[in-house]
Amino acid sequence: MDEKQVLERYRTRLVGRFHRLFDEWFDARRGIETVRNVDAAHLADVVDLTGYEGDEELYAGTPCLLFEALHSPLSDMERASTTYIDVGCGKGRMLIQAVEAGFSNVVGVEFAKPLAEQARLNLNAALPNADGTWRIDEADARTYDYPDGPLAVFLYNPFDPPVFRAFLSNLLKGLAERPRELRLVYNHTLCADLLDAEPAFERLSYTPLQRAYARLMNPHPFGAWRYVGAA
Repeated sequence: MDEKQVLERYRTRLVGRFHRLFDEWFDARRGIETVRNVDAAHLADVVDLTGYEGDEELYAGTPCLLFEALHSPLSDMERASTTYIDVGCGKGRMLIQAVEAGFSNVVGVEFAKPLAEQARLNLNAALPNADGTWRIDEADARTYDYPDGPLAVFLYNPFDPPVFRAFLSNLLKGLAERPRELRLVYNHTLCADLLDAEPAFERLSYTPLQRAYARLMNPHPFGAWRYVGAA
């Protein structure tokens, strides 16, 4: 391992510890729990993992401090009329931040019932005065029927390539049937090549400052795309 790799490993560890401290503060302030990761093995007895066999970790939350930087390509969307959807929402951390950021219609899509239940508990505790602004749909992203109207979709590496292809096919089918504005923010972009190869999507740009901050604070690659319609 060369010097550059050693420094990057230490940077990643340091940033990870900083994020954990801030995420624990985020939870404590709201009386919720979103920090602990959940391994697939812990839910294998109560969740049908067919099609998700390659996913060792069912839940890991996106650090709170990354929300604004990752979502900056959505800054010109009208948040009052846009539905924010976290596909694979886990315990609901991004949903809480989306409501606090001004989205008035927020949806979590989660196929694992224990995580969906935890998300509901967290949002009820964190957002006691936000009735009607959010909901959790227990559903499979490969067949989910997306709401009408403009959409902002968030992903934090919820799928391996086979499931991602099915998710993308279903999303495009719905958009072809009911065209509307859609932007997609994707953190930990292991399947970015599938989006880049799809003519119906084009990448969105981050400003140099936004990208520098996200790269410094984020151990994973990230990106944003816009739906431009079928070719």
